[in-house]
Amino acid sequence: RTKLFASEYEDSSVYFNIGFTAEIFPVLRVIYNDYYERIDTLNNVLVNQGVDHRVAFLKVPTTYRGGVNIDRPGKWNFGLDINYSNWTSYKGASDSTQLYRSYGIAIGGEYFLKKQEEHKKVTLRSGFSYTKTPIMLYNTAINDYALTFGCTFPIGRTDAAERQRPLSKINAALVLGDRGTTKMNLVKDYYLKLYVGFIINDRWFNKSKVE
Repeated sequence: RTKLFASEYEDSSVYFNIGFTAEIFPVLRVIYNDYYERIDTLNNVLVNQGVDHRVAFLKVPTTYRGGVNIDRPGKWNFGLDINYSNWTSYKGASDSTQLYRSYGIAIGGEYFLKKQEEHKKVTLRSGFSYTKTPIMLYNTAINDYALTFGCTFPIGRTDAAERQRPLSKINAALVLGDRGTTKMNLVKDYYLKLYVGFIINDRWFNKSKVE
């Protein structure tokens, strides 16, 4: 975390952050057992036998992620994330599985609405993401685009004596996106996702005092 612009007032300082991660997956040993069963119209089992037993090793590629972030604490925040995975090295139970390189980029930010009381600030968020999936059909890449909106509302205590403690919050997010393409008679999906979460900051137990 590096301070880009310093100010005699701490609230006016702007910070720069950068990070990188590598998500490494172990090789997994998978056991497959296939069974064949034949029943009659009365659900009586006529034949029940195992037809295949095999052991396979599942190899998932390493995912690399990196990002940068610029923020002014308590005012606004803007970030950029990228990720990359080489799915051509993927090995599954079926030797016919063919996957390709995948990468994605996401940008977004949040803004804190001004409030007289710091702990009651409402946060607004928005972002956009693009992902090139590892799937390719008929030499046509399958891509995913998404637009997101979100907000955080503080709720709970109004007692002046409790104002120093964080309020509980409601988080909500809406995702609008599309995946796929209509080229080569393929299918394109439009989807909508709604997320709701709660952060509870409350005093559940009070220690009794004896006078």
